[in-house]
Amino acid sequence: MKKKIIIAIAILLFVTIGGYFAYKGVNLYNYTSNDAINLEEYDELMNSVKIEGTNTIKKVNIPEEEYLAFQNMKIINEFKELQKMDEGKDKYVRYSLRDDNDKLISSFAMGADYSFIEMFKSSEISIMGVEKSYFEKIDRASILKNNNIKTDIELIQYILNNKDRKSNIFTSIKDMQEIYSLQLFASIMLSKSTITLLDGDYTGYITNLDSSSGHIREYSILHNNRKYFFQFVWPTDYFSEESISEMINTIVID
Repeated sequence: MKKKIIIAIAILLFVTIGGYFAYKGVNLYNYTSNDAINLEEYDELMNSVKIEGTNTIKKVNIPEEEYLAFQNMKIINEFKELQKMDEGKDKYVRYSLRDDNDKLISSFAMGADYSFIEMFKSSEISIMGVEKSYFEKIDRASILKNNNIKTDIELIQYILNNKDRKSNIFTSIKDMQEIYSLQLFASIMLSKSTITLLDGDYTGYITNLDSSSGHIREYSILHNNRKYFFQFVWPTDYFSEESISEMINTIVID
């Protein structure tokens, strides 16, 4: 009788443990083998993203007629040589200057978009360019709350601080979901760049991209739960760091 009880308990334990690890294995597969994330590319991306330094925005008032305005934002109009190219569904406006051979000399764009925080916790996955994934099934708002993440900058810093976390069979489902969410979001929303923080009259960050083909500086201003961006592109010497900083000091967001 005792032997039968021991065998029954052993079988029950085997089934329970086997079922548990089978369940963990399915989740591990779902959160590590999804086509939306290439872990090799993710690691390469994360190793290239750095936060370096802080710039201070010191607001400078100028006459109203000197502004270039779009919706509720404006900046000094140093773009008179540039031609207005397009407006993206009332989200942005872009100006560019090209030479006689249609080669880009400079480009400027400004507009507004969801903040990273809103994108991360939103159930509207389409705003991230992800049509269907396990991402939409995860309570990402709780990830932000549990880690006291309230701003885009805090989210970026948290992603970078946790870039080496990887899931395995012993990782809790909750942690698998968090790691997956951070990896997917970073893979889509971040680029190989350095990031400069912004403080002063406006807070936010600059995404700095430099290559042999040119330079991009995108100023992301965080204001009233929105992200307002001012993007400068110049393959030549049309813009300079100093001239861009001077222009940014004139921005107004109502």
